[in-house]
Amino acid sequence: MGTLHIITDPNDRLPLKVAEQDGASATTILLLQDGVFVQGQQGEVYACADDVRARGVVSPYPLVDYEGIIDLIFRHDKVICWH
Repeated sequence: MGTLHIITDPNDRLPLKVAEQDGASATTILLLQDGVFVQGQQGEVYACADDVRARGVVSPYPLVDYEGIIDLIFRHDKVICWH
């Protein structure tokens, strides 16, 4: 499967633009830390359940635990972690 983009900074728009250019069928976005504040993304987007709870927000995206995060990493050919 394509690329997993791990996003931690909701104010950095570059990772989201790059992920959009990769194409929806080949791209997955995982929101970690403050990245869980990102809203309005289309496609396959997941948020870390612990980070959502810790920040007291409601995420419109499916929540994944640490086991789910590991599964996402191994399901993709390439992983890009944006800091």
